[in-house]
Order: sequence, then C-alpha cells, then structure tokens
Amino acid sequence: MSDKYDAELAWWTAEVDRRAKETAYRKTRDAMWAEQKDYYPGHLDIPDDHNCGRLLDVGAGPILPARRLKSDELWCVDPLFARYAEAGFPIGESRAILLPFHAENLWGIPSGFFDTVVSVNAMDHVDHFEQAVAEIRRVAKPGALIRLRLTYHAPTETEPMQLSDQRAAAAFASFGDVSQLLPRIVHDQTLWGNQREVTRTDS
Repeated sequence: MSDKYDAELAWWTAEVDRRAKETAYRKTRDAMWAEQKDYYPGHLDIPDDHNCGRLLDVGAGPILPARRLKSDELWCVDPLFARYAEAGFPIGESRAILLPFHAENLWGIPSGFFDTVVSVNAMDHVDHFEQAVAEIRRVAKPGALIRLRLTYHAPTETEPMQLSDQRAAAAFASFGDVSQLLPRIVHDQTLWGNQREVTRTDS
C-alpha cells in the first residue's frame, strides 16, 4: 500500500476517532444538564411556580442551571463564558443574557436592577469576596430575593476564598439585621464538602 493510501487511511481513522470523542462529549454534556437542571430549585428552595422576575445568577458556569428557574429575564455572570463556548458548551443557544464579568465588577449594570439574585458554589471562586457581596447588594432591588449557597473549605487553586460563618455574616451585615441573617445559615454536608446556605428575603 502506498504512502498516499496510508495517509488517507490514517486521516479517516483520526476523523472517526475525533467524531466518536465529540459524540461522547456531547452526550456527557447533555447528561450533566439533565442531572443539574433541578439543582437550583432544590438547593435554593425556590418553588417551580415562583417568578424570579429579572434574575441574576452569579458564577453561572457552563451548564446555566438557573434556566430551570421561572423568570422574565435571566442574566448570567461568569468571566469564563468565552472559554466555555470554545470547549463546546452551547451557552449561546440559551435565552440568557451572558455577561463575561467578574462578580466584583458588574460593569454597566445599574443599581437596584434585579428582582432576584442567586449563586451556588461560586462565591468562593471570586478574588475579592467582600467586594462581590457589595456588588450583589448594589444591583439588587430593595426587597429583592437573594439566595446564595456558600462553600467553606481551605483555599484551592480554583477556589481561593476561605469563607466562614463570621466572614459571611460580616460581609452580609449591610443587608440588614445580622441577628436575622445568622439563623438562616444552615449547615449542609454535600459532595462539595462543608457548605452554608444564606437565604434572605428583604422586608
């Protein structure tokens, strides 16, 4: 067999392998969405029939689980959106408004803009926790529903923030009476490790 035929066979073999990997990747990605689509309503205790209005998801990730929540508008913040798209996640197919921002700097978003702000296992990924909390406070409307799930652990390469009840309470003190906030910090042992859930509805 000539070198030409060897090269052609090698190309087709590589192409079949590439397509097989791509198919497996897509199936895995779709399976992840199927597994996570109910994650936000369950972990944030938001009923299916609750309309979140203009909803902000901080640290949305590539799956965009907040799509599962009922809302008039879904805005998602994550500095890695472009890289998620390059990796093959179809985030551009979503109805969500994607903002490639860091949580600490929500550029151009006016104050008092969102009816609901949610975040799950993301606030420990930021570089400046207190600044991110301040930005959430700024862009939330008075009376906004704010549901955050915070993860406590030692610092890692991708999760540099070491959070605690004390640090969270201090950061969220500007949201109102800390004595009302603290009872709503609930311990929960999950696959992610030690987590705390901060749940608050402004009065």
